[in-house]
Amino acid sequence: MRTRSFVFAVLAVMALAPAAQAGCGIEIRFENRMDRQITLDDRLTKVRTVGPGTNPVAVGPWRRLFDDGFSLPANSMRVKHVSLAQGCNAGSRQFKFVFAAGQEIRQVDKIVVIPIDKKFKVRIREWD
Repeated sequence: MRTRSFVFAVLAVMALAPAAQAGCGIEIRFENRMDRQITLDDRLTKVRTVGPGTNPVAVGPWRRLFDDGFSLPANSMRVKHVSLAQGCNAGSRQFKFVFAAGQEIRQVDKIVVIPIDKKFKVRIREWD
């Protein structure tokens, strides 16, 4: 009987404990509008929180967004799903995407209001 009481007490405490904040799933659509293949540099592609949302946070440190890079053939598209560490209500995020196109390096910067835009596009195109 004592063991059963202990089990119920543990379950009651677990029910009252706050749930860990889950990550935030987003969808990124990459569009290569160049006439050559590009490759994402996973070490230099980063994300950070930058400000107010429904749960405001301070500007955060840059963190890697992907564990590995990928290539996109000329004039192609690819969708990647990513889970951000903080919940979706943690505010806007600043993204820095770095691509190699032959000897050229292309960087695409984007600020996204995650509570609103969980899906967004990143376009890589020739210099204007």
